[in-house]
Amino acid sequence: MFMRYALGLAAAFGLVCSADAGVFRKTRTVVTTTQTAQVKGDTSSAASVVNLIVTTGRFRHWGNPNGGYEGIGMSAHSPQAAIQNCCFWGKRTPIDIATGRLNNGMYVAVVRYR
Repeated sequence: MFMRYALGLAAAFGLVCSADAGVFRKTRTVVTTTQTAQVKGDTSSAASVVNLIVTTGRFRHWGNPNGGYEGIGMSAHSPQAAIQNCCFWGKRTPIDIATGRLNNGMYVAVVRYR
């Protein structure tokens, strides 16, 4: 009899601990973000953008000041694989290509298109 009572209490306690509503709900972690300052640097060529990505560690599009398209890609295998992972690769005509390597060994590539 005592064993059934103990198992029943354990089951009830497990349900209460896993509840997401009412007074037993778990507290939620709230993540807030702040506006970050723009990183200043040269973005006039694909090589300068690769340099910004490698030095800042921010893998993102920096834009094409010439009005064309910009693709970025990453690969652990080779610079050519990073190029082939770039946005628009095989769909647009490339006019400027550059590759680099991050501290973690990943290859990054930036391709500028018409």
